[in-house]
Amino acid sequence: MTLLGKHNKSQLRTFGEVGTLGLEIALSAVVGFYGGRWLDARLGTEPYLKWIGLFVGVAAGVRAIYRVVTWVREEMKSPSEDTK
Repeated sequence: MTLLGKHNKSQLRTFGEVGTLGLEIALSAVVGFYGGRWLDARLGTEPYLKWIGLFVGVAAGVRAIYRVVTWVREEMKSPSEDTK
């Protein structure tokens, strides 16, 4: 006996993907900013690399949004196994 059917597992996976999206966006921006700030301190290029790092982090967050939206669209397109 399984605890969850295939449809429920799919829903839980979707909630997991979407639920972690905010954390992924925030961490991308923070890591980019502080990574650039650390490099600025080492290389003496302040403030340029911290802003470049922030931009790269935000771009990674946008890429994560695109990845999840594309994945959810594909999940919604595919016919459900439970409707048989």
